[in-house]
Amino acid sequence: MFDKISCFISGDKIELNNHVFLLGELSEDILNISREEFFELDAFRENLEELESGWSYERGDFEMRVEMRALRRMLLKRKLFRALETYPKSTELNAFELPVWEPEDLSEEYLPPEAEKASDPYEIRDESRKYQQLVHDIYAFNNSIFAFIDMFVEELDKMDKTHYAEALYKFSTDGFMQDRMGIPDYEERILSVSDALSVQYVPRKTPGGSHAIYECFHVERLQSFLKLDFYRALMAGHIIRRCKNCKLFFLSTNSIHTKYCDRPIPGKPHRNCRNQGAKNIAKEKARNNPVLRSYQQAYNRVNTDFNRGRITVEERDRARKRLIDLRDEAVSGKHRDAGVDALMQPDCLYPSLKIERK
Repeated sequence: MFDKISCFISGDKIELNNHVFLLGELSEDILNISREEFFELDAFRENLEELESGWSYERGDFEMRVEMRALRRMLLKRKLFRALETYPKSTELNAFELPVWEPEDLSEEYLPPEAEKASDPYEIRDESRKYQQLVHDIYAFNNSIFAFIDMFVEELDKMDKTHYAEALYKFSTDGFMQDRMGIPDYEERILSVSDALSVQYVPRKTPGGSHAIYECFHVERLQSFLKLDFYRALMAGHIIRRCKNCKLFFLSTNSIHTKYCDRPIPGKPHRNCRNQGAKNIAKEKARNNPVLRSYQQAYNRVNTDFNRGRITVEERDRARKRLIDLRDEAVSGKHRDAGVDALMQPDCLYPSLKIERK
């Protein structure tokens, strides 16, 4: 387990143990821990808490290690914990005491009894408390930022860092966080109002070969790191939103009011949420526009007539082309809505094209 998390920040990037991410990318991944996944994490935390309260030298060490190993496996599904698991490869990063998790063999289900007996029981319990704190911090961060995104960000008319800051101001002073200020520090699941961190200013080479001054932050709490990543992302103009299709969070790095992510849709690898979103928007526009609604209904009738053998392929294509022309003429103002609706009806459309249904 880490004693602290250290990272470099420059521009819109954050570097952790030689892994470079966009600001907001790591906190977005943590936000996507599902409700079911969190309940599973919390069950491991409760087991550790129970074992600690009834700890005995004979069995407590072994059972705690089993629970911590299972909890660790779940955490390693997330980018942040995988990055923390790796050793820094450059001597420069070592000089700044970046954190290293002690490697463990994931295939081991338990430690040999002699290894367990040789371990310090107080160290095991200290490590157990660190794992418990991780779960508390995930809950505190996700619970608060869910509210900020859903209640404030989604209501914004414009997506840019000025409006993000305004939304955060309202959230912090008038909204969700207002009721949580002044909560005692011993309340584990509250997002803290302030964080203890240290910072160094480090001149180092950029990936392009030039030099720049990086900020190197050191924090001890997971929620402190997540807030650092999330708020610095807002300052850089990045925003995390919830996809209107799959409901997962995604990171947007521009000011476009994007409502859909680009994740593939399960079972439809050729389509993603953004494609589906465009289709949904087109359907919504068609429902609200009488011309487009009439066009879609007429287009569907032509297809139905073809599928039932009432018109030929050539007649279907001619009818489709005529409907497209009528739609474009109506949108340009050449026809009134009621007039174009009449022209698209079968008793008017087919005779105008000399088509006779069988």
